Amino acid sequence: MAQEDEIIGYKEKKEREFQQIKNALPKYDIVQQTEDSNTIIELPEGFYGDLYDSDYDDAVNKYSKGDIDGAIAICTNKDAAGKNAKYQALLGNCLHKKEDIQGAITRWKKAIELNPSLAEPYVNLGNYEYSKQNINAAIKFWLTATSIKPESLTCNVNLGVTYGEKGLRYESLKYYEKYLKYAPETKTQKYNEISTTMNYFMAAAKKAVEEAENAVREEKINKAVQYYMYAIENYPMQVKSPYSLGNIFYNDRNYEKALYYWDLCRKAPKVPQQLMLNIAKAYDRLKLYDSAYCFYSRYLPFVGNSPNEYNVVKSRLIQLSVAFSKNPLVAEAHLTMAENAEEDCDYFKAIEEYENYMILSHKDLPEIKNKVTNLKMCYNPEGYLTTLLIKKIEEMRDNEIGELIIPMCNRIMLFAEPNSKEFLYASSKKNSLIRRGK
Repeated sequence: MAQEDEIIGYKEKKEREFQQIKNALPKYDIVQQTEDSNTIIELPEGFYGDLYDSDYDDAVNKYSKGDIDGAIAICTNKDAAGKNAKYQALLGNCLHKKEDIQGAITRWKKAIELNPSLAEPYVNLGNYEYSKQNINAAIKFWLTATSIKPESLTCNVNLGVTYGEKGLRYESLKYYEKYLKYAPETKTQKYNEISTTMNYFMAAAKKAVEEAENAVREEKINKAVQYYMYAIENYPMQVKSPYSLGNIFYNDRNYEKALYYWDLCRKAPKVPQQLMLNIAKAYDRLKLYDSAYCFYSRYLPFVGNSPNEYNVVKSRLIQLSVAFSKNPLVAEAHLTMAENAEEDCDYFKAIEEYENYMILSHKDLPEIKNKVTNLKMCYNPEGYLTTLLIKKIEEMRDNEIGELIIPMCNRIMLFAEPNSKEFLYASSKKNSLIRRGK
Protein backbone atom coordinates (compact mmCIF):
# COMPACT_ATOMS: atom_id res chain seq x y z
CA MET A 1 0.00 0.00 0.00
CA ALA A 2 2.89 2.36 0.79
CA GLN A 3 4.28 1.79 -2.73
CA GLU A 4 0.91 2.62 -4.27
CA ASP A 5 0.53 5.80 -2.22
CA GLU A 6 4.04 6.87 -3.21
CA ILE A 7 3.31 6.40 -6.91
CA ILE A 8 -0.06 8.16 -6.72
CA GLY A 9 1.56 11.07 -4.87
CA TYR A 10 4.32 11.27 -7.49
CA LYS A 11 1.78 11.32 -10.34
CA GLU A 12 -0.38 13.94 -8.63
CA LYS A 13 2.64 16.19 -8.06
CA LYS A 14 3.69 15.88 -11.72
CA GLU A 15 0.14 16.52 -12.93
CA ARG A 16 -0.01 19.72 -10.87
CA GLU A 17 3.29 20.85 -12.37
CA PHE A 18 2.05 20.18 -15.89
CA GLN A 19 -1.28 21.94 -15.30
CA GLN A 20 0.63 25.06 -14.28
CA ILE A 21 2.46 24.97 -17.61
CA LYS A 22 -0.63 23.98 -19.61
CA ASN A 23 -2.77 26.76 -18.11
CA ALA A 24 -0.23 29.31 -19.28
CA LEU A 25 -0.39 28.08 -22.87
CA PRO A 26 -3.13 28.83 -25.41
CA LYS A 27 -4.79 25.88 -27.12
CA TYR A 28 -3.21 25.09 -30.48
CA ASP A 29 -5.59 25.72 -33.36
CA ILE A 30 -5.66 24.38 -36.88
CA VAL A 31 -3.60 26.67 -39.10
CA GLN A 32 -6.01 27.87 -41.77
CA GLN A 33 -3.62 30.31 -43.45
CA THR A 34 -0.52 28.35 -44.28
CA GLU A 35 2.76 29.71 -42.96
CA ASP A 36 4.91 27.87 -45.47
CA SER A 37 2.94 28.05 -48.72
CA ASN A 38 2.53 30.65 -51.45
CA THR A 39 6.23 30.63 -52.18
CA ILE A 40 8.19 29.11 -55.02
CA ILE A 41 8.50 25.49 -53.95
CA GLU A 42 11.84 23.70 -53.97
CA LEU A 43 12.51 20.38 -55.66
CA PRO A 44 11.36 17.62 -55.74
CA GLU A 45 7.80 18.94 -55.95
CA GLY A 46 7.40 18.12 -59.61
CA PHE A 47 10.97 19.06 -60.65
CA TYR A 48 9.75 22.11 -62.53
CA GLY A 49 11.71 23.42 -65.45
CA ASP A 50 10.19 26.85 -64.75
CA LEU A 51 11.36 26.91 -61.14
CA TYR A 52 12.43 30.56 -61.46
CA ASP A 53 9.31 31.86 -63.21
CA SER A 54 9.41 35.59 -62.37
CA ASP A 55 5.75 36.09 -63.30
CA TYR A 56 4.70 33.43 -60.82
CA ASP A 57 6.91 35.09 -58.20
CA ASP A 58 5.19 38.42 -58.94
CA ALA A 59 1.76 36.78 -58.55
CA VAL A 60 2.80 35.28 -55.20
CA ASN A 61 4.04 38.68 -54.00
CA LYS A 62 0.78 40.36 -54.96
CA TYR A 63 -1.19 37.65 -53.20
CA SER A 64 0.97 37.98 -50.08
CA LYS A 65 0.40 41.75 -50.00
CA GLY A 66 -3.38 41.37 -50.37
CA ASP A 67 -3.61 42.40 -54.03
CA ILE A 68 -5.79 39.42 -54.89
CA ASP A 69 -7.15 40.84 -58.16
CA GLY A 70 -3.60 41.57 -59.31
CA ALA A 71 -2.53 38.01 -58.54
CA ILE A 72 -5.58 36.62 -60.38
CA ALA A 73 -4.76 38.76 -63.42
CA ILE A 74 -1.23 37.35 -63.64
CA CYS A 75 -2.43 33.76 -63.13
CA THR A 76 -5.14 33.96 -65.82
CA ASN A 77 -2.83 35.74 -68.26
CA LYS A 78 0.08 33.31 -67.84
CA ASP A 79 -2.07 30.18 -67.67
CA ALA A 80 -5.06 30.95 -69.86
CA ALA A 81 -5.42 27.27 -70.81
CA GLY A 82 -5.36 26.12 -67.18
CA LYS A 83 -2.44 23.70 -67.73
CA ASN A 84 0.07 24.88 -65.10
CA ALA A 85 -0.35 23.34 -61.65
CA LYS A 86 1.39 26.15 -59.77
CA TYR A 87 -0.79 28.85 -61.26
CA GLN A 88 -3.92 26.77 -60.72
CA ALA A 89 -3.03 26.24 -57.06
CA LEU A 90 -2.35 29.93 -56.52
CA LEU A 91 -5.55 30.85 -58.35
CA GLY A 92 -7.40 28.54 -55.96
CA ASN A 93 -5.88 30.44 -53.03
CA CYS A 94 -7.02 33.72 -54.57
CA LEU A 95 -10.58 32.49 -55.09
CA HIS A 96 -10.63 31.25 -51.50
CA LYS A 97 -9.67 34.75 -50.34
CA LYS A 98 -12.61 36.08 -52.35
CA GLU A 99 -14.84 33.50 -50.60
CA ASP A 100 -15.51 31.56 -53.80
CA ILE A 101 -15.00 28.25 -51.97
CA GLN A 102 -16.22 25.91 -54.70
CA GLY A 103 -14.13 27.75 -57.29
CA ALA A 104 -11.09 27.38 -55.03
CA ILE A 105 -11.69 23.67 -54.54
CA THR A 106 -12.03 23.17 -58.30
CA ARG A 107 -8.69 24.90 -58.91
CA TRP A 108 -6.89 22.97 -56.16
CA LYS A 109 -8.17 19.66 -57.52
CA LYS A 110 -7.14 20.74 -61.01
CA ALA A 111 -3.64 21.51 -59.73
CA ILE A 112 -3.40 18.02 -58.22
CA GLU A 113 -4.61 16.48 -61.48
CA LEU A 114 -1.92 18.37 -63.39
CA ASN A 115 0.84 17.68 -60.87
CA PRO A 116 0.15 15.26 -57.98
CA SER A 117 3.53 16.13 -56.42
CA LEU A 118 2.60 19.71 -55.52
CA ALA A 119 1.96 19.90 -51.77
CA GLU A 120 -0.03 23.09 -51.29
CA PRO A 121 -3.37 22.03 -52.83
CA TYR A 122 -3.51 19.03 -50.47
CA VAL A 123 -2.87 21.35 -47.51
CA ASN A 124 -5.70 23.65 -48.52
CA LEU A 125 -8.13 20.81 -49.23
CA GLY A 126 -7.28 19.39 -45.81
CA ASN A 127 -8.07 22.76 -44.23
CA TYR A 128 -11.42 22.79 -46.05
CA GLU A 129 -12.32 19.26 -44.92
CA TYR A 130 -11.42 20.13 -41.34
CA SER A 131 -13.68 23.18 -41.48
CA LYS A 132 -16.51 20.79 -42.41
CA GLN A 133 -15.59 18.52 -39.45
CA ASN A 134 -14.41 15.76 -41.81
CA ILE A 135 -11.42 14.96 -39.58
CA ASN A 136 -10.21 11.79 -41.29
CA ALA A 137 -10.49 13.35 -44.75
CA ALA A 138 -8.47 16.35 -43.53
CA ILE A 139 -5.76 14.12 -42.04
CA LYS A 140 -5.45 12.15 -45.30
CA PHE A 141 -4.92 15.33 -47.31
CA TRP A 142 -2.34 16.65 -44.83
CA LEU A 143 -0.50 13.32 -44.72
CA THR A 144 -0.32 13.33 -48.52
CA ALA A 145 1.09 16.85 -48.36
CA THR A 146 3.77 15.77 -45.86
CA SER A 147 4.70 12.83 -48.10
CA ILE A 148 5.75 15.54 -50.58
CA LYS A 149 6.89 18.20 -48.15
CA PRO A 150 7.65 16.76 -44.67
CA GLU A 151 8.91 20.15 -43.49
CA SER A 152 5.48 21.78 -43.88
CA LEU A 153 4.95 23.68 -40.63
CA THR A 154 1.24 23.99 -41.31
CA CYS A 155 0.69 20.27 -41.81
CA ASN A 156 2.80 19.24 -38.84
CA VAL A 157 0.89 21.52 -36.46
CA ASN A 158 -2.46 20.51 -37.93
CA LEU A 159 -1.64 16.79 -37.69
CA GLY A 160 -0.47 17.29 -34.11
CA VAL A 161 -3.83 18.89 -33.28
CA THR A 162 -6.07 16.40 -35.11
CA TYR A 163 -4.32 13.22 -33.99
CA GLY A 164 -4.60 14.61 -30.46
CA GLU A 165 -8.33 15.04 -31.01
CA LYS A 166 -8.53 11.40 -32.13
CA GLY A 167 -6.72 10.25 -28.99
CA LEU A 168 -3.67 8.99 -30.90
CA ARG A 169 -1.07 10.54 -28.62
CA TYR A 170 1.98 8.96 -30.23
CA GLU A 171 1.09 10.35 -33.65
CA SER A 172 0.13 13.74 -32.18
CA LEU A 173 3.47 14.22 -30.45
CA LYS A 174 5.31 12.85 -33.48
CA TYR A 175 4.05 15.75 -35.61
CA TYR A 176 4.67 18.37 -32.94
CA GLU A 177 8.26 17.09 -32.85
CA LYS A 178 8.48 17.43 -36.62
CA TYR A 179 7.28 21.00 -36.32
CA LEU A 180 10.09 21.73 -33.87
CA LYS A 181 12.63 20.00 -36.12
CA TYR A 182 11.71 21.90 -39.27
CA ALA A 183 10.71 25.34 -37.93
CA PRO A 184 13.21 27.90 -39.31
CA GLU A 185 12.39 30.38 -36.53
CA THR A 186 12.83 29.25 -32.93
CA LYS A 187 11.83 32.53 -31.30
CA THR A 188 8.15 32.54 -32.27
CA GLN A 189 5.38 32.20 -29.69
CA LYS A 190 4.11 28.98 -31.24
CA TYR A 191 7.57 27.40 -31.25
CA ASN A 192 8.10 28.33 -27.61
CA GLU A 193 4.68 26.96 -26.62
CA ILE A 194 5.20 23.61 -28.33
CA SER A 195 8.83 23.35 -27.26
CA THR A 196 8.00 24.06 -23.61
CA THR A 197 5.26 21.42 -23.59
CA MET A 198 7.35 18.77 -25.36
CA ASN A 199 10.32 19.41 -23.06
CA TYR A 200 8.05 18.90 -20.08
CA PHE A 201 6.76 15.59 -21.44
CA MET A 202 10.29 14.33 -22.18
CA ALA A 203 11.64 15.39 -18.78
CA ALA A 204 8.70 13.79 -16.97
CA ALA A 205 9.17 10.57 -18.92
CA LYS A 206 12.93 10.53 -18.30
CA LYS A 207 12.45 10.97 -14.55
CA ALA A 208 9.77 8.25 -14.47
CA VAL A 209 12.07 5.82 -16.33
CA GLU A 210 14.82 6.47 -13.80
CA GLU A 211 12.37 5.69 -10.99
CA ALA A 212 11.24 2.56 -12.83
CA GLU A 213 14.81 1.32 -13.25
CA ASN A 214 15.49 1.91 -9.56
CA ALA A 215 12.37 -0.10 -8.74
CA VAL A 216 13.52 -2.96 -10.99
CA ARG A 217 16.90 -3.04 -9.22
CA GLU A 218 15.03 -3.22 -5.91
CA GLU A 219 12.83 -6.01 -7.38
CA LYS A 220 9.70 -3.90 -6.85
CA ILE A 221 8.16 -4.86 -10.18
CA ASN A 222 4.67 -3.45 -9.55
CA LYS A 223 6.20 -0.10 -8.73
CA ALA A 224 8.36 -0.26 -11.87
CA VAL A 225 5.29 -0.99 -14.00
CA GLN A 226 3.51 2.11 -12.68
CA TYR A 227 6.47 4.36 -13.40
CA TYR A 228 6.97 2.93 -16.89
CA MET A 229 3.26 3.50 -17.59
CA TYR A 230 3.55 7.09 -16.39
CA ALA A 231 6.56 7.61 -18.68
CA ILE A 232 4.49 6.37 -21.64
CA GLU A 233 1.54 8.58 -20.70
CA ASN A 234 3.85 11.57 -21.01
CA TYR A 235 6.11 10.63 -23.89
CA PRO A 236 5.21 7.39 -25.70
CA MET A 237 7.85 7.89 -28.40
CA GLN A 238 10.82 6.56 -26.45
CA VAL A 239 11.56 2.84 -26.79
CA LYS A 240 12.74 1.82 -23.33
CA SER A 241 9.45 2.03 -21.41
CA PRO A 242 7.19 0.07 -23.80
CA TYR A 243 9.93 -2.48 -24.50
CA SER A 244 10.54 -3.05 -20.79
CA LEU A 245 6.83 -3.20 -20.00
CA GLY A 246 6.30 -5.73 -22.77
CA ASN A 247 9.04 -7.91 -21.27
CA ILE A 248 7.56 -7.65 -17.78
CA PHE A 249 4.06 -8.60 -18.91
CA TYR A 250 5.36 -11.39 -21.15
CA ASN A 251 7.27 -12.91 -18.24
CA ASP A 252 4.08 -12.63 -16.20
CA ARG A 253 2.25 -14.50 -19.02
CA ASN A 254 0.04 -11.48 -19.71
CA TYR A 255 0.60 -11.74 -23.44
CA GLU A 256 -2.16 -9.30 -24.47
CA LYS A 257 -0.55 -6.45 -22.52
CA ALA A 258 2.91 -7.46 -23.70
CA LEU A 259 1.73 -7.13 -27.30
CA TYR A 260 0.08 -3.78 -26.59
CA TYR A 261 3.34 -2.25 -25.36
CA TRP A 262 5.55 -3.94 -27.94
CA ASP A 263 3.32 -2.61 -30.71
CA LEU A 264 3.83 0.88 -29.31
CA CYS A 265 7.57 0.25 -29.20
CA ARG A 266 7.57 -0.78 -32.88
CA LYS A 267 6.45 2.69 -33.96
CA ALA A 268 9.89 4.06 -33.12
CA PRO A 269 12.36 4.38 -36.04
CA LYS A 270 14.90 2.00 -34.47
CA VAL A 271 13.84 -1.02 -32.42
CA PRO A 272 15.65 -4.24 -31.46
CA GLN A 273 15.39 -7.01 -34.08
CA GLN A 274 14.57 -9.38 -31.23
CA LEU A 275 11.23 -7.59 -30.90
CA MET A 276 9.81 -9.37 -33.97
CA LEU A 277 10.56 -12.75 -32.41
CA ASN A 278 9.11 -11.68 -29.06
CA ILE A 279 5.86 -10.59 -30.72
CA ALA A 280 5.68 -13.83 -32.70
CA LYS A 281 6.07 -15.88 -29.51
CA ALA A 282 3.39 -13.85 -27.71
CA TYR A 283 0.89 -14.43 -30.53
CA ASP A 284 1.92 -18.09 -30.51
CA ARG A 285 1.17 -18.36 -26.77
CA LEU A 286 -2.25 -16.79 -27.37
CA LYS A 287 -2.93 -19.33 -30.15
CA LEU A 288 -3.35 -16.50 -32.66
CA TYR A 289 -1.43 -18.55 -35.15
CA ASP A 290 -2.03 -16.37 -38.21
CA SER A 291 -0.47 -13.30 -36.54
CA ALA A 292 2.32 -15.45 -35.09
CA TYR A 293 3.05 -16.75 -38.59
CA CYS A 294 3.31 -13.17 -39.90
CA PHE A 295 5.83 -12.10 -37.26
CA TYR A 296 7.94 -15.26 -37.51
CA SER A 297 8.03 -14.51 -41.26
CA ARG A 298 9.22 -10.97 -40.55
CA TYR A 299 11.91 -12.24 -38.21
CA LEU A 300 13.22 -15.03 -40.45
CA PRO A 301 15.42 -12.79 -42.71
CA PHE A 302 17.31 -11.57 -39.63
CA VAL A 303 18.62 -15.05 -38.73
CA GLY A 304 20.14 -16.05 -42.05
CA ASN A 305 23.61 -16.22 -40.46
CA SER A 306 22.44 -18.50 -37.69
CA PRO A 307 21.48 -21.88 -39.26
CA ASN A 308 20.16 -23.41 -36.02
CA GLU A 309 17.84 -20.52 -35.22
CA TYR A 310 16.81 -20.26 -38.86
CA ASN A 311 15.79 -23.91 -38.89
CA VAL A 312 13.81 -23.56 -35.64
CA VAL A 313 11.87 -20.53 -36.92
CA LYS A 314 11.33 -22.13 -40.34
CA SER A 315 10.06 -25.33 -38.74
CA ARG A 316 7.59 -23.36 -36.61
CA LEU A 317 6.34 -21.50 -39.69
CA ILE A 318 5.58 -24.80 -41.42
CA GLN A 319 3.74 -26.09 -38.35
CA LEU A 320 1.70 -22.89 -37.99
CA SER A 321 0.68 -22.76 -41.63
CA VAL A 322 -1.24 -26.01 -41.16
CA ALA A 323 -3.35 -24.38 -38.43
CA PHE A 324 -4.96 -21.77 -40.70
CA SER A 325 -4.04 -22.50 -44.33
CA LYS A 326 -7.31 -24.31 -45.00
CA ASN A 327 -9.40 -21.28 -43.98
CA PRO A 328 -9.39 -18.63 -46.74
CA LEU A 329 -11.18 -16.15 -44.46
CA VAL A 330 -8.12 -15.76 -42.23
CA ALA A 331 -6.22 -13.58 -44.72
CA GLU A 332 -9.39 -11.68 -45.61
CA ALA A 333 -9.85 -10.73 -41.95
CA HIS A 334 -6.47 -9.00 -41.99
CA LEU A 335 -7.39 -7.19 -45.19
CA THR A 336 -10.55 -5.87 -43.51
CA MET A 337 -8.55 -4.73 -40.47
CA ALA A 338 -6.11 -2.96 -42.79
CA GLU A 339 -8.88 -1.14 -44.63
CA ASN A 340 -10.53 -0.09 -41.37
CA ALA A 341 -7.24 1.20 -39.96
CA GLU A 342 -6.52 3.13 -43.15
CA GLU A 343 -9.98 4.70 -43.06
CA ASP A 344 -9.35 5.75 -39.45
CA CYS A 345 -5.96 7.24 -40.44
CA ASP A 346 -4.03 4.78 -38.27
CA TYR A 347 -1.48 4.21 -41.01
CA PHE A 348 0.95 2.25 -38.85
CA LYS A 349 -1.70 -0.38 -38.17
CA ALA A 350 -2.90 -0.30 -41.77
CA ILE A 351 0.62 -0.97 -43.10
CA GLU A 352 1.07 -3.89 -40.72
CA GLU A 353 -2.25 -5.50 -41.61
CA TYR A 354 -1.82 -5.07 -45.37
CA GLU A 355 1.58 -6.73 -45.02
CA ASN A 356 -0.01 -9.50 -42.94
CA TYR A 357 -2.56 -10.02 -45.70
CA MET A 358 0.19 -10.40 -48.31
CA ILE A 359 2.19 -12.79 -46.09
CA LEU A 360 -0.85 -14.98 -45.47
CA SER A 361 -2.10 -14.87 -49.08
CA HIS A 362 1.21 -16.04 -50.60
CA LYS A 363 0.27 -14.09 -53.73
CA ASP A 364 1.86 -11.39 -55.85
CA LEU A 365 -0.49 -8.50 -55.13
CA PRO A 366 0.83 -5.36 -56.88
CA GLU A 367 -2.23 -3.30 -55.90
CA ILE A 368 -1.64 -4.02 -52.19
CA LYS A 369 2.10 -3.48 -52.56
CA ASN A 370 1.46 -0.05 -54.09
CA LYS A 371 -0.95 0.77 -51.30
CA VAL A 372 1.64 -0.18 -48.66
CA THR A 373 4.29 1.92 -50.44
CA ASN A 374 1.97 4.94 -50.53
CA LEU A 375 1.07 4.53 -46.86
CA LYS A 376 4.74 4.28 -45.90
CA MET A 377 5.47 7.42 -47.90
CA CYS A 378 2.80 9.22 -45.87
CA TYR A 379 3.72 7.72 -42.50
CA ASN A 380 7.48 8.26 -42.76
CA PRO A 381 8.27 10.27 -45.91
CA GLU A 382 11.77 11.45 -45.09
CA GLY A 383 13.46 8.19 -46.07
CA TYR A 384 11.54 7.95 -49.33
CA LEU A 385 12.27 11.56 -50.33
CA THR A 386 15.95 11.23 -49.43
CA THR A 387 16.26 8.26 -51.79
CA LEU A 388 14.33 10.14 -54.50
CA LEU A 389 16.52 13.24 -54.21
CA ILE A 390 19.75 11.24 -54.37
CA LYS A 391 18.50 9.42 -57.45
CA LYS A 392 17.62 12.73 -59.09
CA ILE A 393 21.05 14.18 -58.31
CA GLU A 394 22.74 11.10 -59.78
CA GLU A 395 20.71 11.49 -62.97
CA MET A 396 21.96 15.08 -63.26
CA ARG A 397 25.60 14.20 -62.71
CA ASP A 398 26.68 14.88 -66.32
CA ASN A 399 25.07 18.31 -66.23
CA GLU A 400 25.50 19.46 -62.65
CA ILE A 401 23.77 22.75 -61.95
CA GLY A 402 24.49 24.01 -58.46
CA GLU A 403 21.41 26.23 -58.36
CA LEU A 404 19.25 23.09 -58.67
CA ILE A 405 21.37 20.52 -56.86
CA ILE A 406 22.37 22.54 -53.79
CA PRO A 407 18.74 23.02 -52.60
CA MET A 408 18.24 19.28 -53.07
CA CYS A 409 21.35 18.57 -50.97
CA ASN A 410 19.99 20.92 -48.31
CA ARG A 411 16.75 18.95 -48.15
CA ILE A 412 18.60 15.62 -47.89
CA MET A 413 20.62 17.03 -44.99
CA LEU A 414 17.41 18.26 -43.39
CA PHE A 415 15.68 14.87 -43.66
CA ALA A 416 18.56 12.45 -43.06
CA GLU A 417 20.03 11.50 -39.70
CA PRO A 418 23.26 13.43 -38.95
CA ASN A 419 26.36 11.46 -39.99
CA SER A 420 24.27 8.94 -41.94
CA LYS A 421 25.58 7.94 -45.38
CA GLU A 422 22.80 10.02 -47.01
CA PHE A 423 23.70 13.10 -44.97
CA LEU A 424 27.40 12.72 -45.74
CA TYR A 425 26.67 12.20 -49.46
CA ALA A 426 24.65 15.42 -49.66
CA SER A 427 27.18 17.39 -47.62
CA SER A 428 30.05 16.22 -49.82
CA LYS A 429 28.14 16.96 -53.05
CA LYS A 430 27.14 20.42 -51.88
CA ASN A 431 30.66 21.35 -50.75
CA SER A 432 32.11 20.07 -54.03
CA LEU A 433 29.74 22.26 -56.06
CA ILE A 434 30.45 25.30 -53.91
CA ARG A 435 34.22 24.84 -54.29
CA ARG A 436 33.84 24.54 -58.07
CA GLY A 437 31.63 27.63 -58.22
CA LYS A 438 28.73 25.78 -59.82
